[in-house]
Amino acid sequence: MAQNLTEIPGIKTVLGEVKLLVGGSLQDKRQYILWHGIKWPFSQRILADGDNKYLIWLQTYIHGNIWHSDAAEILYRRKLLKRPTDEDDAAAEQAFKGWLSTSLIKDRTSEADYGRQQSWWLCYSARRPSPVSEEKQLEWLRMNDTTNIMSYPYAWRGQAEIQFLTSAPEDAVYRYLRYNSLGEEAQCALVSREINSHQNNLLWYYFHVFKACLQAQQLIQDYDEALWREMIPVNYGWDHKYEQKFGCLAAWQSKLSDSWPLLAHCPIEEIGRALDSIA
Repeated sequence: MAQNLTEIPGIKTVLGEVKLLVGGSLQDKRQYILWHGIKWPFSQRILADGDNKYLIWLQTYIHGNIWHSDAAEILYRRKLLKRPTDEDDAAAEQAFKGWLSTSLIKDRTSEADYGRQQSWWLCYSARRPSPVSEEKQLEWLRMNDTTNIMSYPYAWRGQAEIQFLTSAPEDAVYRYLRYNSLGEEAQCALVSREINSHQNNLLWYYFHVFKACLQAQQLIQDYDEALWREMIPVNYGWDHKYEQKFGCLAAWQSKLSDSWPLLAHCPIEEIGRALDSIA
């Protein structure tokens, strides 16, 4: 079982990444790759030359084409990474342009729709599979078809998404959370998975970035006080109403931080009134 988090894992310098790869535990290496990926060219070469093929696979699985050219060449020679074709390169350029266009000009009224559009472009490849129906996704889950469950690059649908979040291999869920935002039922399914397994890593991975619905907030407030403290500015630190009241977002977020005793155990339905009382 992974050690539960109490703070957001930080990004390391090249020396920090080298120390992690040379002397860190497998659990620590895996967690760092999940959150950030090994980024520096020198430390990437150490990873690419290393014996742990799972960590090499995980780096590619979660982060895609993150490899610098020298590290990639090592992996091509070891046949642990497939050399891209001209078709792959053209598709990657098209995907980047599509993702950039989505990021800059697409409507964000629905975060779920916006997330699905970004997910599509981030998963774009020259040989991408076609999206499948909810019924087919449910069949994969029912048959425990790990090949399709692990490799499917698009958003899961309806009840298939709920079942995926509660039962899929953890690495697949990490990748999904990295590229997709969740609706209310899906958020609660994710929280329930972690509570039932007495873990919190997936919760920190998702909710340190994305806003939580009220029910998910309530569940996390009762389950993980440290994460709830991290979630308060994510969920309430960007409100224009309080930006106007205090002059800027930085001032409002500072007030929120100072108001932790007020909000730590505040009933979720009373949060709005509590925020209005901050002076």
